[in-house]
Amino acid sequence: MLREWGVSQPEVQVTADPGLLVAPSDETRRQQLLRELDLAPDQPYMVLALREWPNLQEFLPHLVALLQRRDEALLVLPFQFERDLPLALDLSRLLPYRIHLPREQLSPADAMAVIKGARAVIGMRLHAMIFAVAMQTPAVAISYDPKVDVFARRGGLPVLHLDDVTPERLEQCLADSLLERDGDQAWARLAALRQSAEDSFDVLLGALPSS
Repeated sequence: MLREWGVSQPEVQVTADPGLLVAPSDETRRQQLLRELDLAPDQPYMVLALREWPNLQEFLPHLVALLQRRDEALLVLPFQFERDLPLALDLSRLLPYRIHLPREQLSPADAMAVIKGARAVIGMRLHAMIFAVAMQTPAVAISYDPKVDVFARRGGLPVLHLDDVTPERLEQCLADSLLERDGDQAWARLAALRQSAEDSFDVLLGALPSS
């Protein structure tokens, strides 16, 4: 897009989000978080990271239909707490006794830690996808914006557009993602993304005036 606008100087460089470099909280802290969320240490759970968006109400029944066929606990992570909380409460009503919800915004390190221990992530929030890729946690991206599509392609995640979701497609994408966990290609993509994220700081330092 920058090239289409005629930008030629400085050279256009595509890097990656620094969220890929966030270090997760340690296992002791993760276990503490699980207790606070009323989750047993060995209880399998799936992370959901959704946001309000037009047509979301048409999507939710498809998501609920899939989740009703699975037996994991469901941890809803509001990445923008006040904006995402009403939707989390809607899910609690649609899936009674299945939803676990933090009482306040988790720090990036804490969110990374609980995503690391999840069986899978289904998310619309971009940084939920970034954290899932960083922790090599299987994930399905639900796209509402081109930024989600672009990162999903770079991170090797299956992606469904919000308007195209069916329970069957969602289930197939989740199965595909679970199959690829810990694959050599996934680790190679992550290494390249992390290097790109580190390159962002080199670009920044090169642009700052020296003193």
